[in-house]
This record gives sequence, C-alpha cells and structure tokens, in this order.
Amino acid sequence: MRFFALILCVLGPSSVFAWKDSCEFQAERVAHADAAGAESVLIRSGGGHLKVTGRAGATGLDVRGIACARDMGLLAASTVSVHRDGKVIYVEVRLAGDDRSLVGTSPGMPYMDVEISLPIGVAVQVDDWVGGVQIEAARKVLVRESSGDIEIRGVSGSVTIERVHASRIHVAHVGGDLTARRGTSGRIDYEAIRGKVVLPDRGND
Repeated sequence: MRFFALILCVLGPSSVFAWKDSCEFQAERVAHADAAGAESVLIRSGGGHLKVTGRAGATGLDVRGIACARDMGLLAASTVSVHRDGKVIYVEVRLAGDDRSLVGTSPGMPYMDVEISLPIGVAVQVDDWVGGVQIEAARKVLVRESSGDIEIRGVSGSVTIERVHASRIHVAHVGGDLTARRGTSGRIDYEAIRGKVVLPDRGND
C-alpha cells in the first residue's frame, strides 16, 4: 500500500469561492499518489465542487483542494487523504462534523472545492458527494449516492449514474453505454453516446 504526500497551506480570510459566496478562512490541501498501473480511483465523502480530469501522459494522481470554514478549528479538521491499495487509488475528503447533508444548506458549514488530475485511462467512481461534479477523459465512470449537478464527457467506456439527485445531468462523447438507474432525479441531457442509453422510467433510447 502506498500512502499520500500532503501539503497544507493556510491562505487566510477570503470572500471569493467557486461553490459559495463567502467563507471566513480557507486553506489549500494537496496530495499525490503514484498512478502507474492503477486501474481505478474511488473518490468519496466530499462536499463542494469536484472536477476530475484525465491527462495524456500523466503517471500520477494529483489532488488540489481549497477548504473553507468559518473558523480555524473547523478548517483544521477538513482534510483530504489519498492512498493506494493494489490497482485502486482512494481519495477521501473529510469535513469538520462530517455531516454532508448540511453542506451548502446551513450557513457556515465547511466545504472543499477539489480538482483531481490523473492518467487518461483510469476508471473513476464518485460516492456520496454533495455539490457539483465534472469528469472529463476517463476510461469509465460511476457516480452514486450524490447530490448536485453533474457533467461527464470524453469517456471511452460506460457511464453509470445511481441514486443521484440533481437539477441537471449532462453526459457527452461516451464510447460505451449510458445508464441512469432508479433513484436518480433531475433533467438528463446527453449527446454522442455510442452504446445504449437507459434512463429511469424511459426504457432504452
């Protein structure tokens, strides 16, 4: 098992953020894992905006997060960790209090905007995320038990969405099937899907 390298930089008070209008304190979280030979990455338990991008020629997985909280104690307790077990890389975001049902709905709740870059041929799975999700250039994608708008594009294999609550889900340029399982809600737009399209209550397109 290979563990992460972590760098913490407290950036101080700020009033500009991608996911919410303001926060009292913010800090950068940076982590890295060797991705040579890795087949998949599992990202879980976060709240904020998540962007995952596959990059040609990349050999590592790099995470950059900006944590936001109303005080330094909550900020210090908001972390990101990365570890690898065999061919799977795990990325976990922990927020102070760990109650993601309140992220973005209760004033002052901590959150973290996260950007992840990884090799282009890796499968991506996102579990239990609250906030917007963008995924581009992956081998295949699974998003489940999450809430927030989703944009997925440039996937060589299949895309599966399970129990996701969003106002809009957009999927484009997929080489395999697109499947949205029961329990998924919100408007689903798609284009350039080479495989089958299966949507809740609509059957096969």
